[in-house]
Amino acid sequence: ILFASGGSALTAADERQLRQLAEYVRADRTMTAIYIDGHADSSGSERGNLRLSRSRANRVADFLVRNGIPKSMLTIRFHGARYPAPEARDLADSRRVTIRLEHRQGDEWPEQFLSAGEPATR
Repeated sequence: ILFASGGSALTAADERQLRQLAEYVRADRTMTAIYIDGHADSSGSERGNLRLSRSRANRVADFLVRNGIPKSMLTIRFHGARYPAPEARDLADSRRVTIRLEHRQGDEWPEQFLSAGEPATR
């Protein structure tokens, strides 16, 4: 999820994407954790960037909780400008929240998320 400079607001498109993610996680009983990492670009002070990255990560986490994801599944981290986006074209690429899903290995994907002909195991 990318953010405007100095901002932590979610767009309507961000909210649609996060609703789909929440739907997927609720359907996949093998999901064990969600890691949410907030980031900022290198403009601004270190303290301000850390505060902003925290706000972004919390905004995403709160949205997921409001959409049925147990708070106990979430690990929320914030890094300020410490980890710029890999292969960033400009500062905007680093103003982001990344989300990583963790699941038990070897279990099957929920059927509603498979395309015809795909194998059901990971």
